[in-house]
Amino acid sequence: MLEHLAVIKKMDTIVRRDFRGYLLTNIITYLDKKAKEYCMIVFGTNELSLSLNGNALDITYCGKMFDLLSGGEKQRVDLILQLSIRDMLITYLDLNANILVLDEITDFLDKKSCKAVMALLENALQTVESVFIISHRSDTLEIPIDSKLTIIKNVHGISELLDY
Repeated sequence: MLEHLAVIKKMDTIVRRDFRGYLLTNIITYLDKKAKEYCMIVFGTNELSLSLNGNALDITYCGKMFDLLSGGEKQRVDLILQLSIRDMLITYLDLNANILVLDEITDFLDKKSCKAVMALLENALQTVESVFIISHRSDTLEIPIDSKLTIIKNVHGISELLDY
């Protein structure tokens, strides 16, 4: 009887591991496809790749591993991946996320790169009704806005909303 239970336990472990591997492979496949679509908008190329390497996830852009990318490239790839994950969750879990809050997404970006990121937000996120962008550089990057709030730290280090 104990041998029979051991065999059942081993089979259960194998099935669970294989299912997790199957599920992870399908998730990576979805994310890779969506990231390539977004990469075309942001970079003008689809040379962004996600792949499993054993238990690790390899992310490459134009043949360079993520860790070797410039600060601006990392910033844009990171945003592409986050939006791809968002899309996957909305698609497969039937979630509704019509508000998007983005903090410092323009760090390390020049005006051209910033415009490409704004094009991604405008074209690829049809289900989003409101986008809130937090930035220290809003005046220099020509981010299209409907309204603007300015927050400063007072002499006591407490954030305050300026009159607008």
